[in-house]
Amino acid sequence: MAGALGARPQQDEVFRSYLHICLELAARHYPTSLGQPAAAGEPRHAQQLLREFGALINQYFRTQREVQLYADLLHVSPNHLNALCRRHLDKTASALVQERVLIEARRLLRHTPATVAQVADSLGFDDASYFSRYFRKHAGHSPEAFREQQQEGRPAPSSPR
Repeated sequence: MAGALGARPQQDEVFRSYLHICLELAARHYPTSLGQPAAAGEPRHAQQLLREFGALINQYFRTQREVQLYADLLHVSPNHLNALCRRHLDKTASALVQERVLIEARRLLRHTPATVAQVADSLGFDDASYFSRYFRKHAGHSPEAFREQQQEGRPAPSSPR
């Protein structure tokens, strides 16, 4: 019984993650209700552009971290894309890409036996030490420390930002 209770928080987290994925996918396929005004008078085009940006991040985050590529694919300037992200999401475009890379890095570190070098390689980093520095800078701790905390059942500290 004690073993089943210990696994419960992880099951809850997995369930929440799957629910979040389902809701995100549904939001991408169904437009916002027609009765709902656009945020702060922003045209619906801006909202659609941000949805497309999110889809592109999910498609290319393993190989592309430069906002310029995403802006080019969306046919807007990087400054315009960044302004939209700041206005609607209170984050920069590059911060959104970084968050996606870190989410995947945490997922791989937590749920696979892959080495840090293998995780770095799967995320498109040429050098495992650069990945470790990137992870430490944005997550506040090393990949190894994150994995150890997860294996011990302790929650990871929140990122420094």
